[in-house]
Amino acid sequence: MGDLSIRDVLAKTEALSQDKALVDVGVRLFEFVQFLLDEDENLTAAGNLNNRARERLRERLDELLTATTLPETAVAEPEGEGTP
Repeated sequence: MGDLSIRDVLAKTEALSQDKALVDVGVRLFEFVQFLLDEDENLTAAGNLNNRARERLRERLDELLTATTLPETAVAEPEGEGTP
């Protein structure tokens, strides 16, 4: 992919290309994974994230998604509730 940044790659991904907020979440999550991988205490002997690091990753993802608001048009109205 040459000199493309992670933001460029995510922005060109069909599933994310229309939602800048999700691209931002992806970039921040990628940066957090890099941070976790840089610390030996977060890794197993095989170089994978250990249980605590995976939990921290899940928590960070939850934080990022909670902070991301969906556009009103993306929020489905519950069936049976609406204006006639």
